[in-house]
Amino acid sequence: MTPNPDVMCNKLIKFGVFEQKVGKDYDKTATGHYATTIEKNGKVYLATAKDPVKDQTDFLAQIDFLQVSKTHVSYWESYEERSA
Repeated sequence: MTPNPDVMCNKLIKFGVFEQKVGKDYDKTATGHYATTIEKNGKVYLATAKDPVKDQTDFLAQIDFLQVSKTHVSYWESYEERSA
C-alpha cells in the first residue's frame, strides 16, 4: 500500500526538515489542516475537529508527540466560527 503523499510530507517535510531549519525558532508551526489539539496532564494530543465531516486528522496521523506539541491548528476553526 502506498502512503498518502500529504501524510509523509507532514511527517518528513513540514514537521521534519522545516522544523530543523526554521520551525525550531518558533513556539508553534501552523498547519492548514482542519483538526484540533487538546492538552491534558501537560501533554498535547491530536484530536478530531469539531466538524467530523471536515476532520483532517488522518493527514496528521504520522507525526509524533513532539511534532503534535508544536502544531497550531485552531486558526481554521476560529476563522470559520468568526465567518459564520
